[in-house]
Parts: sequence; structure tokens; C-alpha cells
Amino acid sequence: MFRILFLKQCNALNEILPALFEKTKNYTELLLSLSVTNQDGVVYHLIHDIPEDDFNVIESGQIEIVGWLYQYYISQKHEEVVDILDKGTVRKEDVAAATQLFTTDWVVRYMVDNSLGRYWLERKPESKLWEKMEFFAKNKDGSVPTVNEKIEPTELTIFDPCMGSGHILVYAFDLLMDVYEECGYAQRDAAALIVKNNIFGVDIDKRATQLAYFAIMMKARQYDRRFFTRNVTPNLYCAENYPEGELLGSLIIVDHLEEEPVVPEELTLFLIWIMSIKRVYGILEEFFFKNTLRYVRILHI
Repeated sequence: MFRILFLKQCNALNEILPALFEKTKNYTELLLSLSVTNQDGVVYHLIHDIPEDDFNVIESGQIEIVGWLYQYYISQKHEEVVDILDKGTVRKEDVAAATQLFTTDWVVRYMVDNSLGRYWLERKPESKLWEKMEFFAKNKDGSVPTVNEKIEPTELTIFDPCMGSGHILVYAFDLLMDVYEECGYAQRDAAALIVKNNIFGVDIDKRATQLAYFAIMMKARQYDRRFFTRNVTPNLYCAENYPEGELLGSLIIVDHLEEEPVVPEELTLFLIWIMSIKRVYGILEEFFFKNTLRYVRILHI
């Protein structure tokens, strides 16, 4: 009875989460062996071995638990393909298993706080977003550089080229929600706008892509209980949908573009860093020129 109810529920969920729950065929249903009472079965272990609070982030649960479960699920395959003592180059079909390593929560927060969060604060110096970013790094004097550029929440974009189960994008979703609320948007409206305009991701692993899709959809529903009825699909893609692409680690390259020099126009942290390096090279060049008999050429950036 449990197996029948499980299959019916999966087919019903296909209507609201089609990228995760695929329609099952009659012959595949016959092959599914699933029981809630079998003490050696996965369902029994999920219910009895993992405390419910581990799934509840409000009760100190880990938001990346789905990623950890999937990483453990593929751990045997990972060990097989990265055993360089027995094997040489990793085959194309094994790249996903060889390169997957899910990012811990504090690393995710540090990266997003100091990229997406910093980008917004540089253009909105009056924003109080920094108060909600635990790992945001200010200058030593407590200041944040500013950029004279107008920007709206819908213009912010974050792209994860190796999104895995979507942990980085899930935290970015929460940060973007703070941005939208700060600008006067209701959570219900902001949830759909974030999924449509702000969050993008790609991965070479189909299952990981499905987990990221699930995570973003559930995150949107957290802020809008009717989100599943709004016909909004996350901008998350799997590499297998681009057969002309070239795999590179956990990345996919679809187009090869000619390299062009990029000259920063604003006094951003990146430009300040480049200027500092140039000054250091200038000092070194002068020192070697004066104190050696031969000319030492130092290449400038």
C-alpha cells in the first residue's frame, strides 16, 4: 500500500515540480521496491536515523543537508574515479562524480556576502544590508567604497557555474529577499521576481541540478505559499541539454569568445588593488635599476 501511495504522490508532484518528479511508466513502477516497515530500507532509515530537527534550519538544522546526503550517495563512485593509483585521466562521463564537493555554509555566506552583498552596498550606501551579513568584510576604518551607479533589485544577478545542489543560490535568495524588502517589495512579489530575474545556475550533473531546482522552488514557496501555482521556472540548467558544449571540470563551455582587455571605469576595490600592485612593481623596478649593473625588466600589469 505504501508503494502505491508513494508512486501516486510522485506523479501528482510532477504537476507542480516537473523538473524533479518525472512521470513514471508502468514498467518502472513494477520494478520499484519500497517499504516503510523494512528496517533495512532507505525510507525506514530516513525516518528513524535522522532527527527531524536536522531538516529544520530554525531548530539548528543544516540547510545543506540535501547536498550532504547526495554527496554521501555518490561517495563510492567518487572514490572509484579519483583513484589515480589505478586509473589515469578521468573519463568524461565520470567528471561529475570526480569533481563534486559541496560547500560548507560559512564559506557560502562569506562568498555571497562579499560579492552580491558588497555589489549592492557599493551602489546603495544608505542600505542597512550589512547588518544582516555575518561574514561581510569592511575596510579597516569600517567604510565601504561607493560606486556612482543607480541599480534596481531586478538588475542584480548571481550566476553559479558549478551550482551542485544549489546551496550558494539558496543563501543568495535570502539575501536578495532582504534587498527587495528594503526597497518596499512584498515577500510574495519578490519571490517570483528573484526566481525570474536574479538567480542563475548550471551544473554537469543532472541529479544535482534537480536538487538545486527543488531547493530554489521550496525557498520561493517559503516566502509565497502559492508560488507553485504561478508558473515560474528557475533559470537552472544541466550541461546535458547542451551537447555542443565542452566540459571542463564542473563547468561547461558553450561558446568560445575572444579575450578582450577590461578597463575598470569606477574606483572599485579591484581597481584599487591593481593600482597598488603597479606601485609595488614601480618601487621594485627603481630599486633594481639603481642597485644592479644590469637592467632588470619588470613587466607591468
